[in-house]
Amino acid sequence: MQGLLERAWELHSRAEDARLPHLVRPSVPILYFGDSTSYERSVVKVVTVGLNPSRLEFPASHPF
Repeated sequence: MQGLLERAWELHSRAEDARLPHLVRPSVPILYFGDSTSYERSVVKVVTVGLNPSRLEFPASHPF
């Protein structure tokens, strides 16, 4: 998990440094929601993938 976290921050930092226009600012990488310990112990594993909202859903005048 630590390697995944480090990679996510590395990619986020590179996108920020490159001033990529699709990066929502301010933002942070979100790896998962939920109880990772229970997930790792579970025999059945389900992964849900979602698309991050666009920056239009976080207007500069009221980003939060």
